[in-house]
Amino acid sequence: MKFFFATCFLTSVFLVPSLHAEPKSSLRLEGSVYVKIILPGKAPAKGKRRVVEPWIEKELQAKGEKELRAVTGWVSLSATEGESIEVWDGLVDGKTWGCSVDGLLEKERTSKGNFQIFLSGWSPVGPEVETQALSPKPGSREILFVDVGMKRSSPQDRAGIAYAVLSVGLPSFEKLQKE
Repeated sequence: MKFFFATCFLTSVFLVPSLHAEPKSSLRLEGSVYVKIILPGKAPAKGKRRVVEPWIEKELQAKGEKELRAVTGWVSLSATEGESIEVWDGLVDGKTWGCSVDGLLEKERTSKGNFQIFLSGWSPVGPEVETQALSPKPGSREILFVDVGMKRSSPQDRAGIAYAVLSVGLPSFEKLQKE
């Protein structure tokens, strides 16, 4: 009889809490906010090419962009919630495109419970991109247009144009990479 009670006790101590624990993978993605920077232009022919996911490409091509290149992988803002993190160093193929871009996921949410995300840098005039419309539901995403105010030779000139793609949870099977 003592053996029975000892077995029940040990089972309740070790097994029951593990039944209620969430898997680590779902904890990692739940409420994690990622950002990726996309520029108009050809992807490099040589070297490391980052992926522009089909849904991003489709949405931006519908807005008139013909060629796109990702200059970052998916960068997590959730790991440093409440603290600014460098999202992009501002370099393209080793050349300066603009200033580095910092991202900040505020600890406080909007009155509707949405994330507050700030992206700053981009150019010496430092435009700031702010969104309060990103739902905390996994799979929520948004593409933000950034114009850093560079002088253009024509309306077709895409200099100084960038896109910041925001996603709650990784929107693809691409590995999280910050390079």
